[in-house]
Amino acid sequence: MGYHHNPGAIPGFCMVQKSKSGILAMIETAKLNNIYFRTILLCLLAIGLFILINPGYLILDLFMVAGILSLPATFKILTTSQSQRFFWPTIAITLLSIVLRSTFGAYCSMIFFLLLVIEMYIGKLSLLTLFHLLLLSPLFKYFSSLVSFPLRMQIANITAGMFQLAGMDIELSGNLITFSGTEFLVDKACMGLHMLGYSFLFGLIILARIEKGGRKLSFRSITLFMILLLALNFISNLSRAFTLILFKVMPESWLHDVVGLLAFTLYVLLPFYLISKWWCKQQKIQDDKPIRKLTHVNLRLSITLLLYILSVGLGPGAETLNQDPPVANLTGFNRTELENHVVKLTNEEALIYIKPPVAPYKADHNPLICWQGSGYSFKKINYIDFGGHKVHFAELVKGDDKLYSAWWFQSMDTITSDQWAWRWDAIAKNRQYSMVNVTCATVEELEFNSLNFLQHTLQSKPILTKLN
Repeated sequence: MGYHHNPGAIPGFCMVQKSKSGILAMIETAKLNNIYFRTILLCLLAIGLFILINPGYLILDLFMVAGILSLPATFKILTTSQSQRFFWPTIAITLLSIVLRSTFGAYCSMIFFLLLVIEMYIGKLSLLTLFHLLLLSPLFKYFSSLVSFPLRMQIANITAGMFQLAGMDIELSGNLITFSGTEFLVDKACMGLHMLGYSFLFGLIILARIEKGGRKLSFRSITLFMILLLALNFISNLSRAFTLILFKVMPESWLHDVVGLLAFTLYVLLPFYLISKWWCKQQKIQDDKPIRKLTHVNLRLSITLLLYILSVGLGPGAETLNQDPPVANLTGFNRTELENHVVKLTNEEALIYIKPPVAPYKADHNPLICWQGSGYSFKKINYIDFGGHKVHFAELVKGDDKLYSAWWFQSMDTITSDQWAWRWDAIAKNRQYSMVNVTCATVEELEFNSLNFLQHTLQSKPILTKLN
């Protein structure tokens, strides 16, 4: 076979072309690896710095573990088009965190900085990732604990009303329902942190499946879906409470948990899945926008990183606004100064905690959370009238130990048991509210010591304004 020479071919050109192609591929791979390395390094730096400054903020409980393990379901790169959409939100939240000196603000700064880094280097993320990370914040646990109290009261009221409409004999006292001589408590097992938190977690996972079809969820859409989940949770717990009371299923029975799981599946997961699936069919698949070349990436990341380090490094501001608790001329008590300027008063009958004022945008030292940290569970929860003032009342149980506790918010001339009322009053009129918590072994002792406290506090003013 003879050799056929191609006059148009340049000897060695093919080999050179292949060699250049290989070199370019290696360069592109090196660049890609460098981008991933930078992303991982900056993310680890941000997370490590936050944990180092706030070691006890993130609580590694069962819900946190479930949230971390399910994060890959919502952590999705929707497009390889880099984005700077989180730049200005990160700047705004970080500056706000610096001004307010809030740990939650620093946590939000960390989240937005992580999302900014990933989107600038890797590609555009699903907004579900943002909601997922916010869900893991302890602030959600605090918020859900506070929300669960009024919701439990509403569930008890509506459930009792449903039985009364049916002509059945039923009695209601706070969250305690008595039906045919049997007492039922609408407690956290019915409308609490875990049910609400896990429903949001499952809801985000369901929504993540929608985006697999090319449909991108907006911030408004996700927010509306979360509100829908809250409403479905309320309906689920209402149906659960009604079923448990109607068939007299006690907490010790295995059917108690079965009814809860069925209600959660039938009234939360299934409707949410069907509604989200229907919504998915109504939406058009969005085309990716043209890729724009990002400018000043390193400069913007440097600015946000410096601000983030400043926000975390400053730490939370002083929780108290006024170091002087509302105690005057209160005799017969041993006084102890605890950390965070909490005052503890004790005698043979009563234990009184006076928690100092906090800013209206911060979490207070709510007994619903503090007492549970000591191993007590809240059973009978209601409002009670002491001297014309409506205050929170609860029965605390820890094994065979039973206590009775009352708490309220108190300023120089105002008393309220409403969370939102004192916060709004603090913003509008610049009043400072302390949390007062009185605990005794009997209801009679609780009433006597609560009235005694009210009569000898607030500059010894016996008459206080009610804000309920």
